[in-house]
Amino acid sequence: MAEGWTELETTFVEPFYLSMMAQNAPSHAHEVWSGLVEAGQHVIPRDLDELLRAGMWRPVVMGAWFGLALPTDETRDLLVTAMRRSGGSLTAYPLATACSIVVGADAVDAMSAYISFISDPMRDDRSGGFVAAAIEHLGGSAPVVPSDRNRQDLLEMRDVASRLQDAFRQP
Repeated sequence: MAEGWTELETTFVEPFYLSMMAQNAPSHAHEVWSGLVEAGQHVIPRDLDELLRAGMWRPVVMGAWFGLALPTDETRDLLVTAMRRSGGSLTAYPLATACSIVVGADAVDAMSAYISFISDPMRDDRSGGFVAAAIEHLGGSAPVVPSDRNRQDLLEMRDVASRLQDAFRQP
């Protein structure tokens, strides 16, 4: 086990988080794909709960991605709560992506709350536009207008997430 990492983090976080944080997945998921898929086939609801409630960004990032591996009824509330608590871009991109696929329109309020939080000039890390694109994609009305780049970035992240969800569900 790597120094300072729990067993859960060594299994589900440490090997993957750099490739999957923020908007890295479209460019870097291929680097960790086989290990990620293998790990996702072993994640259980208790693991996901622990990852998404960790309070540290690395486990939350991977909790968002592993939220695609479990049945929707086991992940919806966990993802929405994590989205509402997201502290910035490292987690917001994967959480908004996972919420847009797993939760759908029921995540719009949490995404809007995130945008309100991140819109403070002292916190603005430009992730609000991406989250707004997710809200728009779900048919909601976002508190800010996403750019065309935000919309394209969302589609790229959703493509990775959809392929990953399919891979997790393969026997």
